[in-house]
Amino acid sequence: MNEFAVVLLCLGLLFVLYRFLSHRRDASAELFEAPQPFHAVAIKPGKQACAEAIAMKGRRFLSSEAPRLPLAGCRNGACTCVYQHYQDRRSRVERRDPYGLRTASWEQPDQQERRARRGRRYTDRVGHGLT
Repeated sequence: MNEFAVVLLCLGLLFVLYRFLSHRRDASAELFEAPQPFHAVAIKPGKQACAEAIAMKGRRFLSSEAPRLPLAGCRNGACTCVYQHYQDRRSRVERRDPYGLRTASWEQPDQQERRARRGRRYTDRVGHGLT
């Protein structure tokens, strides 16, 4: 009877340990984000920013092409500039002129427009209820 209790206790401890470790693995999997091909960053100058950082303020770069901080010409020993992150390099929702395609001189009035109104990216459709 005593051996049975020890075996049962060991199995219980193994089960608790298994549940604990599997829960930690699930939590770390949730932190992983799929890479975004159009993820962008902009330089946000610090309080005592150099002229190069101020000149680049608000300009978006693809994160893979962004200049490294501190910038090459930075003379500040303790640079406080940081990256501001964006999902997309584009700054406005719709860049195209909505009337430009419809008012073209070559458009035939009796034919239906066959071109898509929005872009092909998922983010172009999300804000407009087209998902």
